[in-house]
Amino acid sequence: MLIISNFSHGLICLRQNFMENMEKTKKVIRVSKKGTIVFVIIAIIVGAILLGFNIFKPHNPCDFGDCDMITGVNSVATPSFSENSKGASSDYYRMPYPQNNPTVNDTREFLKTNYSAEIQTRNVKRIVLDIKNAVRDVAGRVDSSNENPQNGYVSFVVPKSNFENFKDQIASITNEKLIIENVSSDNLLSQKQSIEQEQNSANSSMEQLLQQQNTLISKHTQTKNKLQSELANLQNQLEQFSMTLPPYPNSTQIAQLQSLNTNIDIIKQQIASENSSFNTNNQNLKNQIENINSQLSYIAQQDSSFMDNIETVSGSISVRWVSLWELAKIFSPVSPVIVIIVIVIILWVIFRKSSYIPKVEFV
Repeated sequence: MLIISNFSHGLICLRQNFMENMEKTKKVIRVSKKGTIVFVIIAIIVGAILLGFNIFKPHNPCDFGDCDMITGVNSVATPSFSENSKGASSDYYRMPYPQNNPTVNDTREFLKTNYSAEIQTRNVKRIVLDIKNAVRDVAGRVDSSNENPQNGYVSFVVPKSNFENFKDQIASITNEKLIIENVSSDNLLSQKQSIEQEQNSANSSMEQLLQQQNTLISKHTQTKNKLQSELANLQNQLEQFSMTLPPYPNSTQIAQLQSLNTNIDIIKQQIASENSSFNTNNQNLKNQIENINSQLSYIAQQDSSFMDNIETVSGSISVRWVSLWELAKIFSPVSPVIVIIVIVIILWVIFRKSSYIPKVEFV
């Protein structure tokens, strides 16, 4: 027992000597209060200047999704991941031509759906490949694509009937916090009404031309039949008159014979003139009818293209490489800067209590 008591007393003495030595070796750093105040004021001024420069400096339109990530060309189809625009919605894929506003009486809907998205990732190449596969899996078509280690871009169209399935596949590619989607729809009723107006106008013109052609044919038939009847009558008179002529007709008979021949020639000229006029007018009407038929065929193609456009979804997805720091900012419930500051403060307190950090005194 005596040995154990002496050993415990020795440990206590050793600990007391160690603590006394630590107290003696503690370092104290003396800092001027005035210098500290001046330093803090200068730091605040510099920080305010830098913050003001960052707020009021001209921004690149691409920072807010107003241009293509790959080409840098202005585009309304690519949203931005900037904090100022996050969660905001914009109009995409607006029709480039003006349209008259339809009346409220026409309640039909011809919705053209457009889709755009931006994905942040650590592997641009893999995400671009997954997007292409998702487009082809729903019987869509890839129109253009571009990729490099930092950015990627895919433009495509997919059937409207498979659009929801396509969205589910895109959502499964990455975490929901790393993707921003935008779906917009425009009712192209005015465009449909314009096509219908053109078609109605062409049909009305066709009806008028056909009516004019029928009138022309009917009038020509009547005029021609009348002239041919007069010609037949004159020819019959000439034949009967010729049969009654003596071998040596007198001047009166000769004059009557010449008059009949002259009238016959006049009727024949009238018939020829009538036929020529009819053929010219009829051919003119045929040409106009052919043009209207071509116009109706073109309008039908327009209408078919319009419906094809309605039944497809046009879209584009841009992909951007993201750093680990950006990922921390995205997934952290608070700012990573605050987390770092808290950790530094905790470590400072721990090391300060353990005497690993010298004491600071303001003088």
